[in-house]
Formats: sequence, C-alpha cells, structure tokens
Amino acid sequence: IRINPWNTEQVANWIYEALTMGEVERELRHSKLYRYVTTHTASFWAKSFVSELIDASGLNEQRSSEIRGSTPEKSVRSISSLPIRSLLSAYRSSSKRLILITLEDTISPSEKMPMVNLPSSVKANLNSLAEDEKNIVYVMSSTTQQHLSTLLGNSKCGLAPEHGFFYRPPGLNVSGKQKTEWLTCDPDGPPDNKEWKLRVVPVLSYFTERTPGTVIENQDMSVAWHYQNADGDFGAWQAKDLQVHLEDVTSTLPVEVYQMKKRVEVRHVRAKKSKFAESLLTNLASEGIELDFILCIGSGRSDDSLFQVFMNLAASEATGNVKVFNFRMGLEKRTVPGIHMLDSISHARELLAIVADFGTKIAASENDIEPTSTLLLSQQRKLKKDSSKVTRD
Repeated sequence: IRINPWNTEQVANWIYEALTMGEVERELRHSKLYRYVTTHTASFWAKSFVSELIDASGLNEQRSSEIRGSTPEKSVRSISSLPIRSLLSAYRSSSKRLILITLEDTISPSEKMPMVNLPSSVKANLNSLAEDEKNIVYVMSSTTQQHLSTLLGNSKCGLAPEHGFFYRPPGLNVSGKQKTEWLTCDPDGPPDNKEWKLRVVPVLSYFTERTPGTVIENQDMSVAWHYQNADGDFGAWQAKDLQVHLEDVTSTLPVEVYQMKKRVEVRHVRAKKSKFAESLLTNLASEGIELDFILCIGSGRSDDSLFQVFMNLAASEATGNVKVFNFRMGLEKRTVPGIHMLDSISHARELLAIVADFGTKIAASENDIEPTSTLLLSQQRKLKKDSSKVTRD
C-alpha cells in the first residue's frame, strides 16, 4: 500500500484498510510487489541507468556526426563488423532453422505504427526466407491481429501479434490463402481483460484530454498511450507522470506497466515474447522438429528475455548443437554476451537481405554446390556494392 506519510488521515485509513483487507487481495498485492522488488534491485537500477547513459551518449554522437556530415568511428558500427561469416556458414550447414523478427523498431519505425507499410524489398526478403522448407519464419509485433495480417497477410511467414500471445503458424491452405485462425501461446486461452481495463482506461483518458496529440490504442491484451505526436518535452513529462499513476492503480491487477518508445503500455502479464518463444519451442519439440539454427532479431533491451530463452536452449546439454544468433537494436559500445548490436533499422533490413540472398544462392546451387567460402566471398562483395542502396530503403 502506497501512502503519503505526511498525510496522517490517509495513513490511519490505510492502516485500517490493511488490517481488514481480504486474504485474496493480500496475496495479489504481495505477489506483485514481491516480484517487483526482487526484479528491480539496486543492481538492476544501476545497470539500467548506465546502459541508458551509454545509449544516449551514442545517439548524441550519431546525431552530431549527421549534422557535421561525418560518421563517428567508435559509436556507429558497420554491419561488416558483425559475425556475418559465421552466421552464413551456420545457416548453410543447418537442416532446420527458426527465424524470429520483431517488427517495431527493427524493420519498421514504431512511430508509424499501426499505419505502417513495409518496403516491397523487405517483404520480398521475408517471403524468400519463408519459402525455404528448412525455415520456420515468424514476425512478432506489439500491434493487433488485424493490423499485422493486413500488413503481412499474403506472406508465408508466421505472424505473432500482441507480443506473441496470439499467433498464426506459417503456411498456406489448399486454396492459396494463408490460414486465418489465430492460436494462443497460453493453453488456457485469452484471459478476461474487462476488469483491469475498466480501471486503466479512465486514467489514460484523463491524460489524453490534458495532452494534445496523444491517442489511446486498445488491444485484446494491452492498452497503449501514444504520445509521438505530442510536444516532445511535455509528452515525455506526462508519460512519466502517467506511469506513476498507473503503477498505483494496477498494483493488485495482473498487468505490468511499460515505458516504451513514445508510448506507455499496460499489458497483461501473460503477453510476453519470451512466453511465445518458450511455447513455440515446446510445440516444435512435440512435433519431432529438431532445430539446429536460430536467428532472432529484436528491437531493444525489452527483448533480452526473449534472447535469453534461445541462449538457454543453446547452453542445454540436450540441445547443445543449436547455433543461436541474437541481434538487437542499440547504440551501446559495451559488449552484451550472446547479443550482437544493430545501429539502425537500415542495418536490420540489410542483415535480413544478406541472409535471404544467401539462402537463394544456396537453393540455386544445390545441384552444383559451391564451396561455402565462395558463396561468402560473393555475399561480401554484394554487401559492399549494395550497402548504400539498402540504407536508403
């Protein structure tokens, strides 16, 4: 229970409330607060604070260099510095691959969501990867089922909207149209979200009325408050105030509050990309599918729990032969174990293009297999030649 110690009347009222509170509500409050204090420790705060400082420093150097018309050598990495060679070598030698790609802030700017339109070249690369029988490709997103299916409904990729709580497996029906049914990563199905939304939406509406340019996006598993069209400083200030109010209102509810890029999101605890990944791996294992290659491209630190699922899989003795390559957006100069950094959306698209093009070459050379080194050399030459073109897209 949160109180103002200087308000003696409030303190007295809440002491009485605590003493007379029902056992179920006590357990809910305790479990949520216990999870929060054990996760958000002093060490966690320090690491997050330093990491954000590093991100801000790198972003400031990048913007300064753009103004000067130059590129800082230390803050912005070239995609050629990534482990492309080992990635493509593992890709070629693998027999069953899983490729997961986050949509927002990875291959598409989040500021344009949900009204986003991917370039045709990006869609073509996704389809190229999905058409390979050795590949299982999923595009994950925070947007709704309708928006994601509108964007990639004709794609052969599997779709995982609302942070993967809902998903549609890859593949086509006999009619040539993609499957329309949506499954859930939770065997219990979608929860009843009416109760917590009745308490959350009024708070969001209050801040929307007082912050011009903001909108509310209501989804099945979450509610988001977008402020990308509001005044920058005022919107950010209101977002912090909103988060404080929401954390107080939702203290006994099965939801979590996230401060995302230009939005504040209240999401059910069961809607997480890491849970989708765990469910997907379990389903594949039950079908007798043994993966030996995983490529995951995420949007930021919020996807670190997703990456950890795959790193744990690679470290497992039972599945130690799985080659895992995790990439995420970030300007950190520090090295994050098991995760490779991409500086921009153009880099993520370029990485996707490299893998898709390499896969096409492998398929074309099945009858007359070239040495891996020859394909890699050809790919590196193409990378140098097309780098500026991909960046412009």
